[in-house]
Amino acid sequence: MQLGSGTWDLLPGLTYLGHAQKWAWGAQALFTVRLGRNDNDYRLGDAYRLSAWTQWEVTDWLGPSVRLDWHGWGNVRGADPELDPNRNPAFDATKQAGERLDFLVGLNIYVPRGPLKGSRFSVEGGVPLYQHILGPNLAVDWVFTAGLSYSFR
Repeated sequence: MQLGSGTWDLLPGLTYLGHAQKWAWGAQALFTVRLGRNDNDYRLGDAYRLSAWTQWEVTDWLGPSVRLDWHGWGNVRGADPELDPNRNPAFDATKQAGERLDFLVGLNIYVPRGPLKGSRFSVEGGVPLYQHILGPNLAVDWVFTAGLSYSFR
Protein backbone atom coordinates (compact mmCIF):
# COMPACT_ATOMS: atom_id res chain seq x y z
CA MET A 1 0.00 0.00 0.00
CA GLN A 2 1.37 3.41 -0.96
CA LEU A 3 0.94 6.12 1.67
CA GLY A 4 1.75 9.07 -0.57
CA SER A 5 2.29 10.11 -4.16
CA GLY A 6 6.07 9.89 -4.04
CA THR A 7 6.29 13.37 -5.59
CA TRP A 8 6.38 16.93 -4.39
CA ASP A 9 2.84 18.28 -4.78
CA LEU A 10 1.51 21.82 -5.03
CA LEU A 11 -1.74 22.24 -3.01
CA PRO A 12 -3.34 25.63 -3.84
CA GLY A 13 -6.84 26.48 -2.67
CA LEU A 14 -9.32 29.31 -2.40
CA THR A 15 -12.20 29.65 0.10
CA TYR A 16 -15.12 32.11 0.24
CA LEU A 17 -17.30 32.48 3.35
CA GLY A 18 -20.46 34.53 3.82
CA HIS A 19 -22.81 35.13 6.75
CA ALA A 20 -26.09 37.01 7.23
CA GLN A 21 -28.38 36.71 10.25
CA LYS A 22 -28.87 32.96 10.85
CA TRP A 23 -27.42 31.75 7.53
CA ALA A 24 -23.86 30.99 6.53
CA TRP A 25 -22.60 29.85 3.13
CA GLY A 26 -19.37 29.24 1.35
CA ALA A 27 -17.47 27.78 -1.55
CA GLN A 28 -14.04 26.24 -1.83
CA ALA A 29 -11.72 25.20 -4.65
CA LEU A 30 -8.80 22.87 -3.85
CA PHE A 31 -6.21 21.53 -6.26
CA THR A 32 -3.42 18.96 -6.11
CA VAL A 33 -0.83 19.53 -8.81
CA ARG A 34 1.77 16.76 -9.01
CA LEU A 35 5.31 17.97 -9.67
CA GLY A 36 7.88 15.63 -11.16
CA ARG A 37 7.91 11.84 -11.06
CA ASN A 38 8.42 9.43 -8.18
CA ASP A 39 11.14 6.79 -7.75
CA ASN A 40 9.23 4.37 -10.00
CA ASP A 41 9.14 6.92 -12.87
CA TYR A 42 5.44 7.80 -12.73
CA ARG A 43 3.21 10.35 -11.05
CA LEU A 44 -0.39 10.24 -9.94
CA GLY A 45 -2.90 12.40 -11.79
CA ASP A 46 -3.71 15.93 -10.72
CA ALA A 47 -6.82 16.28 -8.53
CA TYR A 48 -9.47 19.01 -8.28
CA ARG A 49 -12.21 19.59 -5.73
CA LEU A 50 -15.01 22.16 -5.76
CA SER A 51 -17.44 22.47 -2.89
CA ALA A 52 -20.36 24.77 -2.02
CA TRP A 53 -22.41 24.71 1.16
CA THR A 54 -24.96 26.51 3.28
CA GLN A 55 -25.79 26.21 6.97
CA TRP A 56 -28.70 27.46 9.06
CA GLU A 57 -28.06 28.50 12.67
CA VAL A 58 -31.01 26.96 14.57
CA THR A 59 -29.53 28.00 17.93
CA ASP A 60 -26.12 29.29 19.01
CA TRP A 61 -25.03 25.64 19.41
CA LEU A 62 -26.80 23.76 16.56
CA GLY A 63 -26.59 24.13 12.78
CA PRO A 64 -27.72 21.73 10.04
CA SER A 65 -26.02 22.05 6.65
CA VAL A 66 -26.19 20.90 3.03
CA ARG A 67 -23.26 20.69 0.63
CA LEU A 68 -22.42 19.81 -2.97
CA ASP A 69 -18.90 18.40 -3.37
CA TRP A 70 -17.32 17.69 -6.78
CA HIS A 71 -14.08 15.70 -7.12
CA GLY A 72 -12.09 15.21 -10.31
CA TRP A 73 -8.82 13.35 -10.79
CA GLY A 74 -6.61 12.62 -13.76
CA ASN A 75 -4.82 9.59 -15.12
CA VAL A 76 -1.44 8.43 -13.92
CA ARG A 77 1.45 9.75 -16.05
CA GLY A 78 4.04 7.11 -16.83
CA ALA A 79 3.90 3.64 -15.29
CA ASP A 80 5.62 1.41 -12.79
CA PRO A 81 7.25 -1.27 -14.97
CA GLU A 82 6.45 -3.93 -12.35
CA LEU A 83 2.69 -3.38 -12.75
CA ASP A 84 1.50 -5.21 -15.87
CA PRO A 85 -1.99 -4.12 -17.05
CA ASN A 86 -2.32 -7.42 -18.96
CA ARG A 87 -2.23 -9.27 -15.61
CA ASN A 88 -4.52 -6.82 -13.82
CA PRO A 89 -6.62 -4.13 -15.58
CA ALA A 90 -6.40 -1.92 -12.47
CA PHE A 91 -2.72 -1.34 -13.34
CA ASP A 92 -3.62 0.47 -16.60
CA ALA A 93 -2.35 4.05 -16.11
CA THR A 94 -4.68 5.36 -18.85
CA LYS A 95 -7.80 4.22 -16.97
CA GLN A 96 -7.45 5.90 -13.58
CA ALA A 97 -9.27 9.23 -14.08
CA GLY A 98 -12.74 10.03 -12.87
CA GLU A 99 -15.13 12.54 -11.38
CA ARG A 100 -17.90 12.49 -8.80
CA LEU A 101 -20.51 14.89 -7.43
CA ASP A 102 -21.75 14.20 -3.90
CA PHE A 103 -24.82 15.60 -2.10
CA LEU A 104 -24.22 15.78 1.66
CA VAL A 105 -26.30 16.66 4.71
CA GLY A 106 -24.60 17.56 7.97
CA LEU A 107 -25.13 18.57 11.56
CA ASN A 108 -22.74 20.82 13.50
CA ILE A 109 -22.91 21.04 17.29
CA TYR A 110 -20.96 23.90 18.90
CA VAL A 111 -20.06 24.55 22.52
CA PRO A 112 -20.54 28.35 22.86
CA ARG A 113 -19.60 28.69 26.56
CA GLY A 114 -18.16 26.82 29.51
CA PRO A 115 -14.91 24.86 29.84
CA LEU A 116 -15.30 23.24 26.38
CA LYS A 117 -16.04 26.58 24.66
CA GLY A 118 -14.73 26.48 21.08
CA SER A 119 -15.33 22.74 20.63
CA ARG A 120 -17.33 21.50 17.67
CA PHE A 121 -18.69 18.06 16.80
CA SER A 122 -19.69 17.58 13.16
CA VAL A 123 -21.26 14.71 11.26
CA GLU A 124 -21.97 14.64 7.54
CA GLY A 125 -23.25 11.96 5.21
CA GLY A 126 -24.43 11.70 1.65
CA VAL A 127 -24.58 9.96 -1.67
CA PRO A 128 -23.12 10.54 -5.12
CA LEU A 129 -25.47 12.32 -7.51
CA TYR A 130 -23.11 11.61 -10.40
CA GLN A 131 -19.95 9.59 -10.92
CA HIS A 132 -17.94 8.74 -13.98
CA ILE A 133 -14.99 6.46 -13.34
CA LEU A 134 -12.65 5.19 -16.04
CA GLY A 135 -11.49 1.61 -16.00
CA PRO A 136 -12.10 -0.99 -13.32
CA ASN A 137 -11.97 1.41 -10.35
CA LEU A 138 -14.45 1.14 -7.50
CA ALA A 139 -17.52 3.37 -7.36
CA VAL A 140 -18.74 5.05 -4.16
CA ASP A 141 -22.17 4.14 -2.75
CA TRP A 142 -22.23 6.59 0.18
CA VAL A 143 -19.94 8.74 2.31
CA PHE A 144 -19.93 9.58 6.02
CA THR A 145 -17.63 11.84 8.03
CA ALA A 146 -17.48 12.65 11.75
CA GLY A 147 -15.13 15.14 13.33
CA LEU A 148 -14.25 16.85 16.56
CA SER A 149 -12.41 20.17 16.49
CA TYR A 150 -11.41 22.96 18.84
CA SER A 151 -10.89 26.65 17.99
CA PHE A 152 -8.47 28.75 20.02
CA ARG A 153 -9.49 32.37 20.43
